[in-house]
Amino acid sequence: MSIFDYYKGLTGYKAKQEFRKKVMERCDISYPTFQLKVHNDTWTKLEREAVEQIINNPNKNPKPLIFYHP
Repeated sequence: MSIFDYYKGLTGYKAKQEFRKKVMERCDISYPTFQLKVHNDTWTKLEREAVEQIINNPNKNPKPLIFYHP
């Protein structure tokens, strides 16, 4: 199942809002960026892994990703 299909399948505004919030915090992205990534499936490998963790463990509060730029 794609991230888009999962997001589309969430019922109710509140469920989608909570999912968005978790993803945006975890991946440190804005709302417009979230929308683009969901609709265009342009997640980086690290972002995709983080989102899949959120999908597989919806009741867990994940820690933000830390990106290191050498």
